[in-house]
Amino acid sequence: MEVTEIAVDVSPTPGRSSRPELRWDPGGATGFAEGTLRVGPAGSLEVHSELVDLGSGIRISMTIRNPGGPGTSPVALDRLRLRLDAAPTRVMEHGWQSWSPVGPRRLRETHPRRLVAPAWVRSTYHAEGRLAGHAVCGDQFMLMTSASGGSVAGFLDGRRNLSTVLATPAGVVAIALLDGVVLGPGEERALDPMWIATGDPGKLYSELVDHWGSQSGARTAAPSPLGWCSWYHYFMKIRPDDVRRDLGYAHGHGFDLVQIDDGYAADVGDWFDPRPAFAPSQMEDLAAEITAKGIRAGIWTAPFLAGAHSRLARAHPEWLVADDHRRPVTAIWNPVTWRGTSHALDTTNPAVLDHLRETFSRLVGEGWTYHKIDFCYAAAMPGIRHASGKVTRAEALRSGLEAVREGAGDDAFILGCGCPLAQAVGVVDAMRVSADTAPKWSPGVMQVPGYPEPSPAARNAMVGTLLRAPMHRRLWVNDPDCLMLRNARTRLGADRRAAAKAVIAGTGGFTVVSDDLSLYGPEEWDQLSELREALGQTDHPLDIADPFAEVLEVSSPSSHLAARWAGSAPAPQAEDGSILVSGGDPARGPWARLSLRQPSSRA
Repeated sequence: MEVTEIAVDVSPTPGRSSRPELRWDPGGATGFAEGTLRVGPAGSLEVHSELVDLGSGIRISMTIRNPGGPGTSPVALDRLRLRLDAAPTRVMEHGWQSWSPVGPRRLRETHPRRLVAPAWVRSTYHAEGRLAGHAVCGDQFMLMTSASGGSVAGFLDGRRNLSTVLATPAGVVAIALLDGVVLGPGEERALDPMWIATGDPGKLYSELVDHWGSQSGARTAAPSPLGWCSWYHYFMKIRPDDVRRDLGYAHGHGFDLVQIDDGYAADVGDWFDPRPAFAPSQMEDLAAEITAKGIRAGIWTAPFLAGAHSRLARAHPEWLVADDHRRPVTAIWNPVTWRGTSHALDTTNPAVLDHLRETFSRLVGEGWTYHKIDFCYAAAMPGIRHASGKVTRAEALRSGLEAVREGAGDDAFILGCGCPLAQAVGVVDAMRVSADTAPKWSPGVMQVPGYPEPSPAARNAMVGTLLRAPMHRRLWVNDPDCLMLRNARTRLGADRRAAAKAVIAGTGGFTVVSDDLSLYGPEEWDQLSELREALGQTDHPLDIADPFAEVLEVSSPSSHLAARWAGSAPAPQAEDGSILVSGGDPARGPWARLSLRQPSSRA
């Protein structure tokens, strides 16, 4: 695969992105090789490229330069586009953050119903929300396959710019999103490097994330927990007595983690203003009680959000990302649990970064050393910022994530969720790689138009977990979301609970249950013991045999997982070794089976 054309889009107004469509500039250069090309209006910009062999592919590094000289002026950059000579028949759609759609698609499977969704919804799930419904995109990377073989195009870092790879019947284009950053005369901007290769799609996937993790300084050494989370049983109704009761069971069964999720704070952003049930001292008391049991105390926050009615938003309206009319942008609308709209904090504002550092330093001081940071995409929503024209959305998000890490300290465990993937590598210890699970198999009617895949459902969590399995221990520890083993207050039958358990066990073993543990009997505790025993064999870098196959096969050196979330394709021949868990009936629908190649033992 080669790059055949290059162009740079510019914005007429600094800080504003101007084009919803992709068009080649009249001044665009054709042909591509190492060296310098003049592109853009009247050749007013230069793109320097460097090509280096890397593994089975080529690493492409690019720098955009405004050469200056008589009569030159600042230029606001919208995006750089590289046309590739790939002609795939199927590609892997891949959204930019944890819950985004991911799955194999035909080139015409553009999901035009997404155009009905509000612009803020599309920007939630995609790096370039304006393309949603028009084309199939792989944010950060795209796996491709055709009758002649496979290929991949992906970016190896995300600290400088967001990126996406767009596929249509007319061709494939890799795009670096530059968000209106301004290059003055004599200035230049380096872009995140790109990697292109041809070969077996499964092997290319693993190699891509290997290079990506090495380039980005991935944190991959944190242990996978056996823990408990309050969300999927208690939701917003969580009370201190519920935590204390389940803490007793967790301590008695060797849990590593007890994490309080949403429901303790009075409003989004007001993390130290508790709801009435959590009187001012209750949160600190709970952290102390959890820690006293030898268990890590975990807490949920959404650090880059501020509820429209929150004390934070009312006190500091200047801290919010704004739209073209100088109104706070909508990062999410949740009328059920959050009283409506929440806004995005501007993480290019030094005061916001100080606020983030102080918040997480205080939380750690209270005893919370495990942090699930949620809705992180908010820091990279399109809008006007304190430093618009100077930083990209990727740089804004990265600054916010680094401030969280600085406040929490290097020893804290940080789990990203609802987080753009590329910008978090090297900051987070673990990353949610799927949509929210739920005590039901499919989302039903409660879903955003055009977006059934990210809607909470056990099936959707299973899909993302399987298709992002190669990221485990290469970019971070994969979080497949919570496991629900209870047989009450659930619409998941025994087969589907077992299938979810097999997928979690076979994709790294990050196990956090979210049940009222008093509902567990000997069977449920035995299942957790099985998961704990499997961890030593499955908690390794993972490979997918063929990401486009009907039956996905995920392997580590000592384990083999086969799974299908729809249809009735039969299971492949079982490998030698013990079958740990098996769920579902291949004759009737979804199923998963994990086999181990060595006697079970925890690492």
